[in-house]
Amino acid sequence: MSTLLHSKTQGKLTMKLYIFLATFFVASTAFGDNHPSPSMLSLEVNACTFKKNKDFDDFRRVLNEWDSWADDNLSKPYNAIALTPYAFTGSDLDFDLIMLGVSGDHHSMGVINDEWDEKGYKLQEKFDAVCAVAMHFYATSLAVKTFPQEDTPSRLTVASCQYRKGKGFKDLAAADAKWSSYMAEVGIPGGLYRWFPNAGYPRASEDDYMQVYVTASQADFGKTMDMMWAGSYPVFMQTYDDIQVCDNTRIYASQWEGGNWQ
Repeated sequence: MSTLLHSKTQGKLTMKLYIFLATFFVASTAFGDNHPSPSMLSLEVNACTFKKNKDFDDFRRVLNEWDSWADDNLSKPYNAIALTPYAFTGSDLDFDLIMLGVSGDHHSMGVINDEWDEKGYKLQEKFDAVCAVAMHFYATSLAVKTFPQEDTPSRLTVASCQYRKGKGFKDLAAADAKWSSYMAEVGIPGGLYRWFPNAGYPRASEDDYMQVYVTASQADFGKTMDMMWAGSYPVFMQTYDDIQVCDNTRIYASQWEGGNWQ
């Protein structure tokens, strides 16, 4: 099932979404032997705008049908997560809802998409009648620090980032390993992920990746902000300032909406 996500910043199209799944692990090694890294998950991002007199209650009724359909029709693991803007500026957003689809690898995602195209078109018509698609793109998710499996993700804090001149993935991975250790050492809650956009991402965007911080609550987000101001922010800047530049963050509320990946 697909929907989209899309946002405007200073006149440029740029993605502001993102979310995680609590099964990633630290992205400190490159891919090898033509096999995906165990830290990788495949994502599809859909953003949409509600039709007149329609809202999320209408969309969820179709989602409930989709959840039952997925159990019977999808041959690969797949889950759907709804993201709604929580801390944002309205002029930055061109959508009402993001649906994030998560699968274990890109081949599995492709199989799922083929099954949806072949057998899910009637449900797609129901989704389209409620929420008009604004974007559909794919991404690769890598974990910096995994979200605790015993918790439930509630908030995603997202920033769009670019490498500084002369820097790249190797530099970022080394910095991520340092920051992950620091988060564990001082007890910063939640998890941290990188989302690398693939097909469907706006051509006008200059983003290299998204930085996605996941917490179980808004209180945990607030705790992290207090810790950053109390001394962790200089450590963060020392770790990343010469590697990346990121825009202002947005916060999205997240809710698992079903699938066959339990």
